[in-house]
Amino acid sequence: ELYGPPTGLEAVVAMNTAGEQRVLESSGVPDHFVSSPEFPLCEVAWRVSVPLYPERAAAPTPLPSDTAVLIAIALNGVPVWSANLADGSNAVEGPQAVACYGHASRSGMWH
Repeated sequence: ELYGPPTGLEAVVAMNTAGEQRVLESSGVPDHFVSSPEFPLCEVAWRVSVPLYPERAAAPTPLPSDTAVLIAIALNGVPVWSANLADGSNAVEGPQAVACYGHASRSGMWH
């Protein structure tokens, strides 16, 4: 079930600047109630720095096709990963498809 009772964990997200960097910090907890029966949700301290004034790349940078990589941070501070699972299989089309609303990993990180 997607929605469940409150987890007791707090969704925290902050965005600041430090020099020429934009710094995003979050607890990794979604700002909505979730239920993850297989693996319990836990807080994970995220701190990601990106250029304050990014420049357009000359060409797209391909993502690795054999592993999961962090590709974004949602506005609520939850990490967004590529469509590959740790074993290289496709999270959406693989034998154990992952729902688009996310799930907790074995370590409890919501993504």
